[in-house]
Amino acid sequence: MLLTKDAVSRVRAKELRQYGLSSSKAAVLYAVKTIGKNATIAEISRWLLRRPHSISEMIDRMERDGLVKKVSNTNRKNIKRVVMTRKGQKMFSCSSEIESIREIFSCLSNQERRQ
Repeated sequence: MLLTKDAVSRVRAKELRQYGLSSSKAAVLYAVKTIGKNATIAEISRWLLRRPHSISEMIDRMERDGLVKKVSNTNRKNIKRVVMTRKGQKMFSCSSEIESIREIFSCLSNQERRQ
């Protein structure tokens, strides 16, 4: 099982590299897109099962790369929301169109995929 996970991760990382994304950055973009307007560092860290300081550092790097930006929350000034920029949305679209994972798991039944 571990060898399979590593093989799938390598394939995904190779495909993302052509867009200049790491799998971690792609995961953050996915979380921001899925969470929507309530995307905060704390919420993203819950989604990705990472510590908030790790996500905070990742968000800072992604902000420097122009993928996301932190904006003030209208209700609570001490909490910043994370939103995708146009560049981030483009990268998210590119990364979500990659078919390798679907192809790899297409030979499995629905029950095997859920497992």
